[in-house]
Amino acid sequence: MSMELSDNEIEESAIPVGELARRSGVSTSAINYYVSLGLLPKPRKTGRTRALYTSSHERLIGRIIELKGRGLTLRVIKRALYSDDPVEELGIAGGRPARAGERASGVAADDAMSVDGFLKESGLSAEQYGRLARIGLLRGPRRVKGYERGLTRRDLEAARSCFQLLSAGVGLDVLSRHAEYEPLARAEAHLLAEHIIAASGSVGAVRQDSSEIELWFDALRGYLRRVQAEAAYPGWLGD
Repeated sequence: MSMELSDNEIEESAIPVGELARRSGVSTSAINYYVSLGLLPKPRKTGRTRALYTSSHERLIGRIIELKGRGLTLRVIKRALYSDDPVEELGIAGGRPARAGERASGVAADDAMSVDGFLKESGLSAEQYGRLARIGLLRGPRRVKGYERGLTRRDLEAARSCFQLLSAGVGLDVLSRHAEYEPLARAEAHLLAEHIIAASGSVGAVRQDSSEIELWFDALRGYLRRVQAEAAYPGWLGD
């Protein structure tokens, strides 16, 4: 997507920044900030303190607001807005080649399991699993082109964690609050993708499997989270 506006675009829907702010619901200072960062094309200057914007600016601001709501940073949003392949820019596709025995769905051939096996190994009852799936804390069996792909070991690890938390007295009302932090989880997913992309494209660095990058990433995020928890609740966490 080009950041340059055509003369036709400018002439068809030219509006001052105040009107753009009213239509988009963001402040004029935010609009100027987005322009300075390169998220929005520069408006056409018609005077020392006056400039004209277009409906293209309004559409872009709507997209920026949407992506911010998903937890993306402005730097990542800029790449997504002006990339020919925004999905690849966000690290969602094109990452690593599939390993031997891995299906196109991303589920390893020896990793899939049935719901019955999943429940038996996780300790969850069918009712508990159903409720956790409904609130978005666990995934249901995925279907690709009409075929059930089953549940994976990662799903099982999460289910076992849920079972242990429930057994420890953490109720579903508390567990359901994880859904409130979906934007944070999505933002961390994009940040992880950036780490993997950076590691795979770094010249002279020792090549590492993406799973190792993820482990180190999780360790760092866990450390930063613990630092915040210890500051907020001194003495609550063990060594």
